[in-house]
Amino acid sequence: MSITHDIALVFSPHWSPRIAREVAQNFPDRSRVFTTSREELLDRLPTHPQWVEDFLMWKKKEPCEFYEKIVRKEGLHVITQEDEHYPVLLKEIHDPPILLFVEGNIPSAASWCAIVGSREATAYGKSQAFRFGKEIAEQHIGVVSGLAYGIDEHAIRGACSANGAVIAVLAGGHPCINGREKELRDLIVANKGAVISECIPHTQPQNYFFPIRNRIIAGIAKRTLVIEGKIKSGSLVTAQKALEENREVFAVPGPITSMASAGCHKLIREGATLCTSVYDILNIPNPEEYPAPKAPKNPSQSSSILLRTYGAIGPETSIPKPIQEVLSLPPVQLPTPLHEKLWAFLQQPRMFDSLVEYAQEKGAEVAGILNIWEIEGYLALKNGHYSLVPYEYPPHR
Repeated sequence: MSITHDIALVFSPHWSPRIAREVAQNFPDRSRVFTTSREELLDRLPTHPQWVEDFLMWKKKEPCEFYEKIVRKEGLHVITQEDEHYPVLLKEIHDPPILLFVEGNIPSAASWCAIVGSREATAYGKSQAFRFGKEIAEQHIGVVSGLAYGIDEHAIRGACSANGAVIAVLAGGHPCINGREKELRDLIVANKGAVISECIPHTQPQNYFFPIRNRIIAGIAKRTLVIEGKIKSGSLVTAQKALEENREVFAVPGPITSMASAGCHKLIREGATLCTSVYDILNIPNPEEYPAPKAPKNPSQSSSILLRTYGAIGPETSIPKPIQEVLSLPPVQLPTPLHEKLWAFLQQPRMFDSLVEYAQEKGAEVAGILNIWEIEGYLALKNGHYSLVPYEYPPHR
């Protein structure tokens, strides 16, 4: 299959994500679209007879190589779904682009988080966008956004300040952006990131392009974070696209009187995760909210709760070794196989129902153990998930 034919197809009249999906499904080798008969095209694309007729007339005008030259002249390169740099999760959405026009280079990242929000951002929103962009990038998670003013811009600047991986998605084609957007584009490219679009070069963005573009932003990312947005806004469209693809959605709360945050509050009411720090996105306890448990005044004496839970703790059964962050070992000897089973399963955050199902015990038995661990500071319940709390031993006094 030739990338030249993919490029030419995108230039064809009335091309759309829906047509792209059906062409890709019916013609794995897109070069055949240019050589097959009218009857076969109509048979394979029965819902797009007008496009077939327009395409047959259009393909006579110029050879396929003509359109590839246009792209190269703009200094762009093209990646298709078969390219190793094509975003992995984007392939999984309902109607992925058959190709992307790229300025810069698609960076690699452990995963991606979309940050979206209002163009008319408040000072609060801008500061939070920069903060989250920076902190997410510091966790080696890539940031994907639009190239608009407001939240998009400040999230990208924050990520670039940490030398993070950044992708910006255009609603129109290259290079149809204004002066300030060009400065942001240059920052991204200089930071070894990419500005991408599924639109052919010199396509002016239209209002109805933005929801189509938003599916790409949400499609690249495993998580979508909304920072400010009105109830009827493009940010909420992006969040909806993410939910449709079974991706995680987070929302930053704002002042309850601020209409700029009304969309975020709506998302939170409807089940999005309330997000106040990067720890919420990583789904791990915030050490500022869950500090390490304090050491007992006399370490040789355990609390009555620990005695009831684990039995007597002597020199041989005390804490086996220092543990800094990942609690692969318990702080004390566990008295029963059920305790051991739950502790091992809690190496990842778990919901109560999954713990009961995994333990194959009565809910009351499991709840009793979890409650004691939570009281002792070894476990935290947040957003419906139980997580082990990082600690040190001996703890700082």
